[in-house]
Amino acid sequence: MPQASRASERASSVELPEVAYTKSRIPFYPREDVWAWVDGPTRVYLNFSKLQQHVHLREPLKATLKVFAEGYSGNTVTNCYWEFLRLLSFLPATRALNSIC
Repeated sequence: MPQASRASERASSVELPEVAYTKSRIPFYPREDVWAWVDGPTRVYLNFSKLQQHVHLREPLKATLKVFAEGYSGNTVTNCYWEFLRLLSFLPATRALNSIC
């Protein structure tokens, strides 16, 4: 099986819960394209629709960041999100990232 189809198969097999909870027990909705919450002085706003050229990476990225949201601060989650988007910005438009797994 080609690597691209294995990657898309893994991405489509990601199961996100309807509701998850941050380290501070604040609910958020992993299936939504926008995650937003306030945790003390930290405001978290993640817009996954920014991944328009890499739609196949949305669910795996959400699954990864969900783990961080459940165990780390909102700042850590936000930093991971923006650093991933920054990584994607370095890829040439002709080169696709097939998987983050």
